[in-house]
Amino acid sequence: MLLEVTGLKASYARREVLHGIDLAVDKGDVVAVIGPSGSGKTTLLRTLNFLEPADAGSLSFAGQTHDMAHMKRADILAIRRRTAFVFQNYNLFLNKTALENITEGLVVGRGMNKAQARERALALLSRFGLSGREDAYPSELSGGQQQRVAIARALAPEPDIVYFDEPTSALDPELTREVLEILRTLAHEGLTMIVVTHELAFARGIASRVLFMEEGTVIEQGAADDLFSHPAQPRTAQFLKTLS
Repeated sequence: MLLEVTGLKASYARREVLHGIDLAVDKGDVVAVIGPSGSGKTTLLRTLNFLEPADAGSLSFAGQTHDMAHMKRADILAIRRRTAFVFQNYNLFLNKTALENITEGLVVGRGMNKAQARERALALLSRFGLSGREDAYPSELSGGQQQRVAIARALAPEPDIVYFDEPTSALDPELTREVLEILRTLAHEGLTMIVVTHELAFARGIASRVLFMEEGTVIEQGAADDLFSHPAQPRTAQFLKTLS
């Protein structure tokens, strides 16, 4: 198992917002996390990537087990080096070009030489249809182009798992299709992903497993087709019906 979390709890402003989450992700899995707004989906991702602190929980990553509430800085950094995060609002460096947004982490964070970093970044930009835009700043790119740069940046260090936090929420329908097609391709290539999304058709068609969350709790999880076709919990069925 690549990633396994048990009993994950987290709080915000002294109010518990994650109530004992259990999650297991194997290499090549695509896990879609769905649920109403405010259900804790983004907090779950941010806690998994140590952008938010955990109050309790056990995390096993690549065979190493940790107490999430008392992790050493070195252990956090070691896991972060093997993961990546794609934010819903891109989170690009506004004062850096598309190319620099990708190479910065490779050179500064990974110690890659500048020539290798540039070569890898240009290859990813080309793959995502951004050839010729490497010198453009985020303000000169569309939302879809910025998100493609963000995905390229996430993939550049070749992580074991990528967390996507509603990667299409800031995009119009046409640009949403572009980004979802990229995710679909990455899934078919075997990239391990956890994707928070409101795109239920994407979740059903691409995810190997789906988690339905509400009020900081996993109400139901299972194989995508099973959960969408035959939800075991009435609340899951109600949620899916309102969006169908």
